[in-house]
Amino acid sequence: MQIAYIHQYFSTPVGSGGIRTYEFARRWVEAGHKVTVITTCVRLTNKELKQAEILKKGIKKLSLEGIDIIAIEVPYDSNMGVVRRGLSFLQFCWRSSCVLIRLKKIDIVFATSTPLTVAIPALVNKFFRKVAFVFEVRDLWPKNLIANGIIKNKLLVTISLWFEKYIYKKAAGIVALSPNMKEYIDQITEKPDKTITVPNCADIELFKPIGDEEKRKIKLRFGWENKFVIMHTGAIGKVNGLDRIVKVASRIQNHPQIHFVFIGNGREKVSVEKLVSEENLCNVMFMNPIPKLELAKILPAANIGLVSIHKMPHSEFNSANKFFDYLACGLPVMLNYAGWQKSILDEHNAGLGCDIFNDDQFIENLLLLLNSPDLRKQMGKNARKLSEAEFSRDILSQKVFDFILQCFTQSRYR
Repeated sequence: MQIAYIHQYFSTPVGSGGIRTYEFARRWVEAGHKVTVITTCVRLTNKELKQAEILKKGIKKLSLEGIDIIAIEVPYDSNMGVVRRGLSFLQFCWRSSCVLIRLKKIDIVFATSTPLTVAIPALVNKFFRKVAFVFEVRDLWPKNLIANGIIKNKLLVTISLWFEKYIYKKAAGIVALSPNMKEYIDQITEKPDKTITVPNCADIELFKPIGDEEKRKIKLRFGWENKFVIMHTGAIGKVNGLDRIVKVASRIQNHPQIHFVFIGNGREKVSVEKLVSEENLCNVMFMNPIPKLELAKILPAANIGLVSIHKMPHSEFNSANKFFDYLACGLPVMLNYAGWQKSILDEHNAGLGCDIFNDDQFIENLLLLLNSPDLRKQMGKNARKLSEAEFSRDILSQKVFDFILQCFTQSRYR
């Protein structure tokens, strides 16, 4: 099968972004299929881009692990404002549509959001070439943008909600990254069989538990000796709600061994750093983004993996990559919210969640884990077992491929 895989922000393990697309595509290529990823240059490293041939101005082509990658030069930065981001999305839509429609012998298109606009080249290709597409929903756009007040204009709200429904209608199938997302999509499509749930995955070969002596060495290297480290990895944006975690850190200064480490970048990083400074906190540390390969050497030294979110509609529907990285490292996971991920942690005794924005409950959970080494150890073991049994890349990439194949087969007889 020949698959065109549209992912605007494709990354590999040597970069610092999520690698779901890379890992899925790599496995499908190993199974004998041809995969062409259409993306931007944003999250590809300079070393990777140096390998590329120039197809035409602003468009490069390279091959990694047998994956053909067509990278389009489109400016993007997480600190961009709404208008500049929108222009970046539209520029990618136009250029990727032109690339996709020229690709030969494509059996099916797999487009993964966000942004929602990645569906446009798939729709254009479907219209002109009658090639079906499967749409992957990684985040509920535009619902979250409307809830956050990013889209306020009534006309834009109406258009964006209509466009979302249109995509779901035209897609041959939909992959949702959480059960709650599937429920939401099912309400729109009224076709439960059209959507499957495949959450983010655990990189069980990359992220692994380490021994106590190795942990001690890593902690010594970063100045965390004798510290109880709670680690956040990934974006530092509004949706991550790290300002709430800083307020928690301020309240527990009477436990000096507790140390929060935030690894990542984003639009809210400066404001969160300012809040830490204003509170005069010594128990919060910031680190710049780290490539996956390097992060895998540091993350297992933490005592707790933290997933934090900002309180807004549907925020508990998320399927954060970091959640699964923590499980693979054998770390107990702490959430400052409830939802489907808390249910999984509760069922497998692999971590703790709480009612969203219930800081008292969050602190209670934190102190429980601080003072219960045996409980932490058992939760860590359970977390690793859970990652291997239910969230392995091998298992979930095959599930997605089988669904794509099913959608392709059905589309041929419609």
